Order: sequence, then C-alpha cells, then structure tokens
Amino acid sequence: MKTALPAILLCVLLIAFRIMGAMTETFPNAQPLAALCFCAVAFVQARWIWIAFAAWIISYPIASIVQGYTPGLDLLGVFLGFAAVAGLAWIFRKRSSLVLFGGVVLGSLAFYFLTNTVAWMTTASYAKTFEGFFQAQWNGLPGYPPAWVFLRNALGADLLFTGLFLLANRAAAPALSPKSANQATV
Repeated sequence: MKTALPAILLCVLLIAFRIMGAMTETFPNAQPLAALCFCAVAFVQARWIWIAFAAWIISYPIASIVQGYTPGLDLLGVFLGFAAVAGLAWIFRKRSSLVLFGGVVLGSLAFYFLTNTVAWMTTASYAKTFEGFFQAQWNGLPGYPPAWVFLRNALGADLLFTGLFLLANRAAAPALSPKSANQATV
C-alpha cells in the first residue's frame, strides 16, 4: 500500500483537475492525462500507464454529466489518442529534455486530432464534409467553447506536467543512483 500511495494520490489529483476543468469555461480540458501517459512510457515503465487510464475512466462520466453530454463512440477516439501518445513516448524515450518536450507536443497534437476526428465521424451535429471536419478540429459545436481552447489548455497542462516530471526525475536521480545507495548502506 505504501508504494501505491503516490500513484493513488496522483490519480486523485488528475480526477480533480478533470472535474474542475469541466466545471469552468475558462480552463476546459486543463488536464495532463496525455502527458502522464507519455511520461509513464518514456520515463518509468509502461506498466504505470494505468494511472492515466484510471484517472480518465473515473473522471470521464462525471465530467460528461457536468458538461451536459452523453458519452458515446467518442471513447474510441480517446483510446486511439492514448495509443498514439504511448507510441510516440516509446519512440522518444531516453532522449534529451528538449526532445521529450517536442514529443509531448506531438503527443498532445495527435491526441487532439484523433479525438476530434472520431468526434467528427461519430457525431451527427458535424457535417461529413471538409467544412464539418474543420469545425470539429477548430470551432467545435455551438454552445461549447471552441475546440482550439481545449487544445490550448491540454497542451499547456501537458507541458507543465512534463516539466514538473522532468524536474522531479532530475531531483530524484542522485538519490536513486547505485552509488548513493551504496553510500547509504556504509
């Protein structure tokens, strides 16, 4: 339980961010779930990707109810988005911090594009034309904030989370090195 506590706390914080983002029009989608997925694969081990999925699966129905829409086939877009982010993270793992930030930006863009493309394909409110596709990618549906606002907020949250993760990883590296472990036992 002691080793799972940080993961559970992180999951709770992500759920809170997701729900708070759904309750305000100022920062909708300000959640770093794509970055968490990216960092789990690129830095730690892919087995920790469950934190991103758990936070999303728990928060999605609540956020949907708060925002006033019913989940549907758009779930497929989210799973495709997470798969794309995990694939990019696998490609970008063990790279410099700057390259990792580039990977997170690509992951955020891929997640946004895939989820909005599936929304365009599965939502009757979007015309199945180039104009409808553009509306799904940029304007979104009437009555909701523009789609680009979701991209801006998700990208900002992803970059912030990745920066914090890099700082924490750098700060923890000396404590986790084999040399410091040997010194601690002496």
